[in-house]
Amino acid sequence: MAEEIISELKAMGINTLQDLNSVIPEDYKEKAQALKEYNNFCGITRDIMIIHDAKKYFEGPWKNKWAWGRDEGHILSFYGIDRNELAKKYQDLES
Repeated sequence: MAEEIISELKAMGINTLQDLNSVIPEDYKEKAQALKEYNNFCGITRDIMIIHDAKKYFEGPWKNKWAWGRDEGHILSFYGIDRNELAKKYQDLES
């Protein structure tokens, strides 16, 4: 799984920890805690890539590798990203 995330990060042009740090929204931690969302490292990293550039992520690194469950994606709405619109545009996104 770690190799997959590293590959996705590289495809997004995120090659160093400094690059990753520069795209993490400053309030991400607070918003995630407020939602009491549980997420693992892969999910958090993907959230960050989607928040940074959803179009680039889903048209590149995603490659239909995973699908959202029913309750996922809420934190994205804090950043103006509509999970349902993404699911419609990228049809294989919902499980």
